[in-house]
Amino acid sequence: MRQPISSKSFYDITSKSYQNTSFERAKYLSAIDLIVTQKMSKIEELKLLEVGAGNGIRTRTIISGLTYKKLLLIEESEVFASELLKTFDKTEVHQGSVEDYEHSDVYFNMAFSLWNVIGHVPEPLTYLKSINKLLENNGIFIFDFNNRLNIKEYGFYNVARNWLRGLLSGDAGQFTLNKDGVSTPVYIYQLAEIKSLCQKSGFVVEQKVYVNYETGNIEGNQLSGQILLICRKVT
Repeated sequence: MRQPISSKSFYDITSKSYQNTSFERAKYLSAIDLIVTQKMSKIEELKLLEVGAGNGIRTRTIISGLTYKKLLLIEESEVFASELLKTFDKTEVHQGSVEDYEHSDVYFNMAFSLWNVIGHVPEPLTYLKSINKLLENNGIFIFDFNNRLNIKEYGFYNVARNWLRGLLSGDAGQFTLNKDGVSTPVYIYQLAEIKSLCQKSGFVVEQKVYVNYETGNIEGNQLSGQILLICRKVT
């Protein structure tokens, strides 16, 4: 079996099948996009930052109809970044990570990072702190993540097994994502871990939304959906 590769290399290789995967989760993604767009529509003089913009198709859906003052799309994959440059200005695209983005007095009032981007980040605290630094005071950060306590999606047995594994070894969230003959490490979080990371990186969680991964319906608790958080920069 081949050794797992970095997330950047993984998405360079699997970029052609990415949109098909998106279609398979269309109801979930549409539900998330609606929440994000509604939040953006309430902010005056939008200055938008997206971390992990992919091929840009979803980005265009989210921001269509919105007026914004500034936009920056950060994407590690060279293949995806080249796709972004087909429809966005080169000043709006940074090929690289948010951690290596060099800026001079460039700040945003809304950041978003969607579809479990945080699960592919080797150093999540550094990632969150880097986003925090790019936000204005009281800026909003929205992101969603795959939730390993989601019984509706993963089943009671798998959730219970992973919970027990976490008690015994502490690595219950470490998995491998396989696609198109390649694999990459991915971490599947639970809410308590993410809330702790948010607090350490200067964010307060203002709203939690549990979204069914199959139907896109809003669920009542964390055992039934993936999780979207709306956070605010406090430090």
